[in-house]
Amino acid sequence: MKPTLIGKSEKPRALKDADMKRIPVHYRAPKSSWMTSQLFTDLLQWFDTEVGKKEQNRKVLLFMDNASVHNSAADNVLLKHTKVVFFPKSTTSYTQPLDAGVIQTFKLLYKKASTITCL
Repeated sequence: MKPTLIGKSEKPRALKDADMKRIPVHYRAPKSSWMTSQLFTDLLQWFDTEVGKKEQNRKVLLFMDNASVHNSAADNVLLKHTKVVFFPKSTTSYTQPLDAGVIQTFKLLYKKASTITCL
């Protein structure tokens, strides 16, 4: 699945000549340039649908931090293939340092696997 990237502008200068439908990410640009409840709800529903499309009809356990945007969105959406579990409150300081290695590894592997032909 393509990752989702949230940016500030509808058409970033770095991608001015790119076909936005062909870039290797789902690019979104809400007015606040932050994750919103509506955007997260849309992403959860899309993710759940994608997981359900696969031949194996998988069930997925999705761990999330306890951000208010995530909580309100997850409470308001019916998911068939995805169960959302939130980390306990006040654990961000313990789990966030783990993000650095995960994000760096993801970026390296994604860049290696992606051939951007749309730019």
